[in-house]
Amino acid sequence: MDITPIQYSREILSQSINQLRDCKAYYGYTEDWTYYIIFWNLFLVAMDDDIYNEQLATVAELAACFGFDEPMMRDWCRAVEYVFAGNKLSEDCDLECETVEGARFFLHKEE
Repeated sequence: MDITPIQYSREILSQSINQLRDCKAYYGYTEDWTYYIIFWNLFLVAMDDDIYNEQLATVAELAACFGFDEPMMRDWCRAVEYVFAGNKLSEDCDLECETVEGARFFLHKEE
């Protein structure tokens, strides 16, 4: 049975969310690790309307477990949109972040 990229993405997203819910306490983590997880999960849900509708609330719940607030989620969503528009994230890119965490993670700025 062939599996489409969208079906594969949906399966991987579901698995990663289920496995990561409790790993914060079990494995320990760094903030960057959780930042990557949320970025790539948001990236996956942005790939397809059905996945978005089915899984966005779960990704938001996972982000909340990792301490994300609304301004951080806006930064992460903005970064996903930025990448989908064909841009590359770097220290000198024109992505605007409203949070210190977003600027530190995406732009490598300390302030």
